[in-house]
Amino acid sequence: MIPATMPPTAHSPSGKRGTVLITGTDSGLGLAFVHTFLAENWIVFAGWIQTDSPVTHMDNPHLIPVFLDITDLESIKAARSEIMAHTPSLDLLINNAGINPDCGIPLEKLDFDVVQQVLNVNAVGPLRVTQQCVGLLRKGAYKRIVNLSSEAGSIIDCRRKSWFGYSMSKAALNIQTRLLQNYLGAEGFRVYSAHPGGMRTGMGSAVAGLSPQESANRLYAPITGFADNDIPQFFELDGKPMRW
Repeated sequence: MIPATMPPTAHSPSGKRGTVLITGTDSGLGLAFVHTFLAENWIVFAGWIQTDSPVTHMDNPHLIPVFLDITDLESIKAARSEIMAHTPSLDLLINNAGINPDCGIPLEKLDFDVVQQVLNVNAVGPLRVTQQCVGLLRKGAYKRIVNLSSEAGSIIDCRRKSWFGYSMSKAALNIQTRLLQNYLGAEGFRVYSAHPGGMRTGMGSAVAGLSPQESANRLYAPITGFADNDIPQFFELDGKPMRW
């Protein structure tokens, strides 16, 4: 159990060290978020799934790796139980885990089993995690949920001619964000969709402008800011508004 007398941090409204669950921390943006939040003195529950994941080898007393398959409800329940062995509450949930195996595949060659897999991971997976963790978040001082979305999920600004599964999954994630805010807002929750920018990751481009760490560091301020009225519900780096 995390002691109640942990050193205070300016990023927890209760004056105690904040607690965050981050999904998809094996690599890329998720792993970068782990480094960012640890540097800011949060207690980090890092959801991992890949064998020999880097977070399982990191030596930090404020890092608790938890195995978490967001497509498997029993895995999520087991991860929740492991989190509850350390803390009675969560302040922040970052639904970061996602896949993009159908990048650029034309309509005529789409594998619909793959499309369904993308929707299951990117859209339904975050809702599974939120459902199972909302009780912990209700007990937290922060009550914040951040869904990692993308400009690919914007309907009004859509210019793509492919990325069917990925773009559809992010559009679905965005309406999930709106629904959750409607459902939980009266309890003091804030639910956001965040676009992390073009990054040099396995899902991104080798020539993209941002490293995952640069993106995580810049997203930290809007994700954790307390001037809620100043933060759009769908935002990109530095809290700039995105269009749905």
